Amino acid sequence: MHQLAQLDWLAIIVAAVAAFMVGGVWFGPLFGKAWMAEHGFKEEDFVGQDTKGIMLKSFLLHIVVVFGLAMLLVGQTSWMVGLHSGLFTAFFLVAASTGINFIYEGKSLKLWGIYAGHQVLMYGVAGVVLVLMS
Repeated sequence: MHQLAQLDWLAIIVAAVAAFMVGGVWFGPLFGKAWMAEHGFKEEDFVGQDTKGIMLKSFLLHIVVVFGLAMLLVGQTSWMVGLHSGLFTAFFLVAASTGINFIYEGKSLKLWGIYAGHQVLMYGVAGVVLVLMS
């Protein structure tokens, strides 16, 4: 339980905001059109969706992700350790696991790259923010 007492909740919230913003840029101007094309989505497919609800749920899950990363980084003081921990965790655990699912689901390598790239960048950014603020 001592690890929970060492967590910096402000750092977790700020890192979750940073991670959420990475997703906004990644799935917006950077790869939004490619992501939509890979899924066969059109702009009109999103009309009438509960955007606020979707964003709130997404942000809450970002907090969960960052909380888990924060547990791994308790006591770390180097931004480089935060970066490496985030990048390695995302690539070797999250992206690779997602890749296994994509293989069985017959999804494209391009779509996996979009998702995996987002995860790696998001975890890297969150790891740096967590260590710098803690």
